[in-house]
Amino acid sequence: MGYFGCLGLLIRGIFWALLYAARDEMSTKWMVSLAVFWLVGYWTSLQFPSGPYLFLSAVALIDVALVLVVFGGDIRIT
Repeated sequence: MGYFGCLGLLIRGIFWALLYAARDEMSTKWMVSLAVFWLVGYWTSLQFPSGPYLFLSAVALIDVALVLVVFGGDIRIT
């Protein structure tokens, strides 16, 4: 497993952790919609040679949106 394999596992884990954390802020309809979008994106990424790279980008964008919803803004690092 190379760099992108590890990155893929990390981003997938972050997505599901944020989706779980957003259960109080989001309706069930939105959570199911995001999960279905993730599953369709994952299945579609398996159909193309460069699909996994595009899938990682799409999931990273969804992660940013979920961070904004869950934490009400950007995460403070300091």
